[in-house]
Amino acid sequence: MGRSSSGVSSLTEPGACCSMSTRVRWSASSACRGFGSKGWSVLAGVEIGMGREKGAARGPEGSIARSGGFAIGLSPRRVARRFRGMAIPDEGVIDAHVHLYPPEVNADPVGWADRQGERLWREMVEERPDRRVRQGFVSVDRLLRDMDAAGVAHVILLGWYWERPETCELQNRFYAQCVRAHPDRISAFATVQASDGDRAVAEMRRARDAGLIGLGEMCPWAFGGRPTDEQWLPIFEQAVEMDWPVNLHVTDPASRAVPGRVETPLEDVLALAETLPELRLILAHLGGGLAFLEPGYRVHRALKDAIYDTAAVPLLYRRSGWQAAIKAAGAERVAFGTDYPLMVFPRTQVEPGLTESVALLREVCADAGVAGQVGGETIRRFLRRT
Repeated sequence: MGRSSSGVSSLTEPGACCSMSTRVRWSASSACRGFGSKGWSVLAGVEIGMGREKGAARGPEGSIARSGGFAIGLSPRRVARRFRGMAIPDEGVIDAHVHLYPPEVNADPVGWADRQGERLWREMVEERPDRRVRQGFVSVDRLLRDMDAAGVAHVILLGWYWERPETCELQNRFYAQCVRAHPDRISAFATVQASDGDRAVAEMRRARDAGLIGLGEMCPWAFGGRPTDEQWLPIFEQAVEMDWPVNLHVTDPASRAVPGRVETPLEDVLALAETLPELRLILAHLGGGLAFLEPGYRVHRALKDAIYDTAAVPLLYRRSGWQAAIKAAGAERVAFGTDYPLMVFPRTQVEPGLTESVALLREVCADAGVAGQVGGETIRRFLRRT
């Protein structure tokens, strides 16, 4: 993928949409916006319409795309899939599980939680005498410096399970700003509070139009619910409708207690996957151990299209946990993630960083092909999947 002198990337994808090679100039900040109220968006400099344009040629699936005088037939969902991953680099390490917080949160995490009524957040960030787990609070500039130091090409920002819809919207607006400012380095998922019903669905659409490309990190259990409850299921159904991947927080029932721990029965995860087989799941933290159970018939059948991220794995498992997950699920279904800026090496880490996590990736995945698969190709292919 090249760069023009104006800083706009170009993509050559022979035969992807038509019989000729199509060279597309694109701006990543608009590449993932999807379909707005007018039924079309300018994605990658190609007008993707719904056939409302006078004289528009309809494709076999009822939609059109015009570029250089020819029409391309693509459905809205296929368009979303094709363009969602365009900002993701073709090479390099991708961290699929990173968190940033708005400046007003970083300035005083505990005080902000008290003022906003974010009880769960306060529980996670308040100081503890043992200091076993420490949450970092960094700016986007600091994130970029840490990415450069560790050799990380791109990150996926994930939200948190906020209790108030207003906080979700604040987080999503902040992430949209990050993506617009650094589209070649940052992609982002949205977060919503299901208790707000229609407002949550509307926020998902607004976040999509602002350039966000998925939903997560979601944790219905944090609010006393389950993914298949009548309150939460419509959110995941909307994700299917929008073809949005969902990062789901999953806790290993046998793991040690850490601040902010929420029990997430593995049966509930399987029930969600079986209820909505089209839902594209990224199961955080090696799926709370589900990655190790992949040889089991029910787990494999229910989760065969899901992938697992490695966020916070150094806090949860010995190094052999990586190899066990890769052996059970396959490297093509394990994606590198860190949980940055959480300090996941508490014995050695004195400040947030990515260098130790990348070093562990390369140490554990000694085979270069496996390291490349887990380190970037799994999440890259998952986001681009058509």
